[in-house]
Amino acid sequence: MRQTKATDILPDPEQTQTQHPNENLKCSIHYWSASTEPTPQGEKKRTGGISGRAVLLDYWTYAQSTPGKSYDPYTGHAISFADLLECAKFQGINLAPESQGGDIQVGDILLVRSGWVDRYNGLTDEQRAAAANRHVHVFEPKPSDIKPEGSQEWAGLAQDPLTLT
Repeated sequence: MRQTKATDILPDPEQTQTQHPNENLKCSIHYWSASTEPTPQGEKKRTGGISGRAVLLDYWTYAQSTPGKSYDPYTGHAISFADLLECAKFQGINLAPESQGGDIQVGDILLVRSGWVDRYNGLTDEQRAAAANRHVHVFEPKPSDIKPEGSQEWAGLAQDPLTLT
């Protein structure tokens, strides 16, 4: 993997911004992945985003399809890593690293669909206001769950509720 050098960001690393005002100060990943396209008004619009390989675990569909599984994303239900392993198995995904015969590659992004958005879209305005003060479900991993002995590191973790703890 190529490492970023100071010369990739500054034409001359010995100069400061006042000495060289045309240097590229946009050196973080959200600028590297961003691109622009012209709008009809001639302005430039950012169209970039995060790019990477991801694994989507649809916990919402898994929970609804599993007999006896009681799950509502608007309750205090915690989603454990064991739950995610069962969800992955349901989807035919092996969460073991590729080096151990699994489907997961180093640097994969883990996406969890909890069903929060589906439930939110089905609520009335009053129910949405009440839901803002509720105890929410969380993804509840232990460090040993996320990175068991001999496994890879996830590059990112995201889920559909507004927060992730």
